[in-house]
Amino acid sequence: SLTLDNFTAAFDRGVLGYLLNSFIVVGVGLLLQIAVSVSAAYALARHKFPGMRLVLLLILSTMMLPEEILAIPLSLVLADVPVLHVNLIGTLAGMIIPVGAWAFSILVMTEFMRDVPVELDEAARLDGAGDLRIFWSVVLPLCRPALGVIGIFGFTMIWDQYMLPLLVA
Repeated sequence: SLTLDNFTAAFDRGVLGYLLNSFIVVGVGLLLQIAVSVSAAYALARHKFPGMRLVLLLILSTMMLPEEILAIPLSLVLADVPVLHVNLIGTLAGMIIPVGAWAFSILVMTEFMRDVPVELDEAARLDGAGDLRIFWSVVLPLCRPALGVIGIFGFTMIWDQYMLPLLVA
């Protein structure tokens, strides 16, 4: 006979807490990922500095590595974070921090920001705007389509993590 006992048993065992943890990790991780990718892309697309091509090459090369190769080094780093000397194994922060810098979102935002005309920056600079004001008021509003792309793909990437929860849990 058809019954809903499994659903009541799942709610009795606290499945809502696990679902809340998932939404916290995805929400905060996605915000961190967007903040890191937008700021890195602005620096890579708008400012010229020595070694910029090397930085882009390193970012692209991280996309070619499967996450299984990074599992052991990541677990060692999360077990003892070098700067803070804290153990992030078993915490939500241990799941949020590694998804903060995703190479795909940095590359998408960099290429999109390169297509925003530099003349808009120059016009804003003539009006007295600084770098932060140009970024916030000129470049970022024009990058809304790319923000939507990295938001959708970033949500999917974080939600579909399999290896990271196994390492951190």
